[in-house]
Amino acid sequence: VIIFNYHDFNEELFKTILEQEKEKCSYIVHLINSKDTQIEEVNAKIIEALKAHLQILKFEIINTFQENTLANCLLKLGLYNKAIPWKIDCIDSHDKSHIFIGIDLGHNHQHGSTNLTLTAIDNHGCLLTKPYQRKNLPLNETIPYSELIKGFQNILNKSLNNDICITVHRDGVYQENIDDYHLVMRELGIKKYNLVEVTKSGVPLIGFYSISQGKTNYLDGFSGYYIFIKDTNQSPQPNDISYLITNDQSLKTKTAPSPLKIKKVYGDKDITRITEEIYWLTKAYSANLFEPTKLPITTHLANNFSYTKNLIHFTTE
Repeated sequence: VIIFNYHDFNEELFKTILEQEKEKCSYIVHLINSKDTQIEEVNAKIIEALKAHLQILKFEIINTFQENTLANCLLKLGLYNKAIPWKIDCIDSHDKSHIFIGIDLGHNHQHGSTNLTLTAIDNHGCLLTKPYQRKNLPLNETIPYSELIKGFQNILNKSLNNDICITVHRDGVYQENIDDYHLVMRELGIKKYNLVEVTKSGVPLIGFYSISQGKTNYLDGFSGYYIFIKDTNQSPQPNDISYLITNDQSLKTKTAPSPLKIKKVYGDKDITRITEEIYWLTKAYSANLFEPTKLPITTHLANNFSYTKNLIHFTTE
């Protein structure tokens, strides 16, 4: 986040900051008072600097800077100083040292490249360490074993011990050979682990209906509702599946909520426990004080860090 006043705007300093922080910059906030007269002149310089240093040609202009936007912006500043607004008391009550891993890929088909991100979240829904990122890998839906082992070694470096237990959330479907994950765990000496798929798109809607006095009433589900299917015919382990509604935003727009599809791929946890953990991980603070995220913080942050385009929110008030 870059914050400055118009009346003492330093163009060269602004360009220097952009060049140094271009991988991290999300917000540019202008502090305006009634005496400022050079707003248009400064805006033109900012746009030229953005084009030159970030190669960004489009900006989101927010003409009314709402209190919610300001609060979220300032809170992001606080996060850099480890100021976290809340923690979850205990996601896994059976193992308080449990670690949740998020994995996602972001693709740039125009440039033929892929970004990989792994995140590590503790049992309170907080980042354990800086996410592991590999940018501009060759375009691929599958994560090579060599990248998997480096990613896990990086984010679990300070947490590895004989009793460590982890749950891995893969955004979408495991395109990799599951044996690669077993090899990673053996290499790191991890004996207790679970592999889970978390799919956010292409998932059926969930609705409910009741029949009263001969009339059928249809109801939308809301946050926390889930259904699950136990597939006991699978071998060697059942691939249990659940559908979970994680937020209530759809109630405001009067649309049917779109759930997450959660699939247990490997591990000792049952599908209900996996689903409930993911629900609470959506309540962890990630970027917004006022609305929970649809995704658990594991894959939500992995998704954001794997994004292949620059995001600049450009406000004039």
